[in-house]
Amino acid sequence: MASNSDNPVLVHLFMRGGMDSISALVPAGDPNYRTARPTSSIPEDKLIQIDQTFGFHPAMAGLAELYSAGELAIVHGLANPSEVRSHFDAQDDVDRGWPGNTSELTGWMARTANAMTPRE
Repeated sequence: MASNSDNPVLVHLFMRGGMDSISALVPAGDPNYRTARPTSSIPEDKLIQIDQTFGFHPAMAGLAELYSAGELAIVHGLANPSEVRSHFDAQDDVDRGWPGNTSELTGWMARTANAMTPRE
């Protein structure tokens, strides 16, 4: 639902560990999808198609509605540019928003919220 306020709102969902993003936002238009997932691919007739390449899993109908209304953005194929091999260091990079910069003490969400806060 759209906000009636002029104040910006940012909602960020980071599903650590338990989210299979390829089953949530299915790249059904990719010819390799069903080959790579012969037993776990989502049937095409069950998808909520959003374009020639992607469709939402049927359980994501609420997100599909937000996307159709222009109230949800999707960032697909995101990767950490760092070549760090530690899961914990990579997680810190994502949380900070500064890959490899261990001197940064705040996370990107805190910096974004600060930047979004109206100043008087």
